[in-house]
Amino acid sequence: MLSKRLEEEDCNAGVIYDNLISKYWACEKDAIKLISETCPTQNIQMIVFGFQKERQLEEEEAAAMETASH
Repeated sequence: MLSKRLEEEDCNAGVIYDNLISKYWACEKDAIKLISETCPTQNIQMIVFGFQKERQLEEEEAAAMETASH
């Protein structure tokens, strides 16, 4: 399906895959591997955005774990 979609005219400048979390693979890395295997002649660039709210939650969780370990 991916390789057929990439053959369409509107994909000649590239494709953006987002929200790669799925029940069909363990992690986003597995999704990227599937895309790479399906389209071996394509160049793939990965950009990960860490939103401020997510960072704040991660920092709070780390601080809570550190406090719990003392």
